[in-house]
Amino acid sequence: MIREYRQADLDQILEIWLSASIKAHNFIAPEFWESKVNDMRDLYIPASETFIAESQGTMAGFYSLYGTTWRQSL
Repeated sequence: MIREYRQADLDQILEIWLSASIKAHNFIAPEFWESKVNDMRDLYIPASETFIAESQGTMAGFYSLYGTTWRQSL
């Protein structure tokens, strides 16, 4: 299921983001990504359009779009 982000999701989003960033960029020291967690929490996630992917009531991932001019029209 895909649903809209809720503030209560933030800590889990940050855990997923940090883990994925460290794994995907293993050529960059983990400390760099750890130093960016506050930016993600305070700047990027609040300013983004974020959706949560759930599987059996558990967060499986998320999607955030930051700085877009995308608009949906019907």
